[in-house]
Amino acid sequence: MGAAMASRLLPAGYSVTVYGRTPSKAAPLLSLGGRLADSPFAVAQSSKWQGRPMIFGGPVRKLKMWP
Repeated sequence: MGAAMASRLLPAGYSVTVYGRTPSKAAPLLSLGGRLADSPFAVAQSSKWQGRPMIFGGPVRKLKMWP
């Protein structure tokens, strides 16, 4: 969904689990109370709702979100 949206959801009391290919970039969200997942699949398992940026190419093909 993006850091900007997640950084607004956390102070509003929502639970946010984040994943990034560079985990250190999640540090600002973790300091606000976000949780770091080790994979996109782990985010999906822990969430009732998922928001993802629309990207194309290699990173999308590597996601194994569906059986």
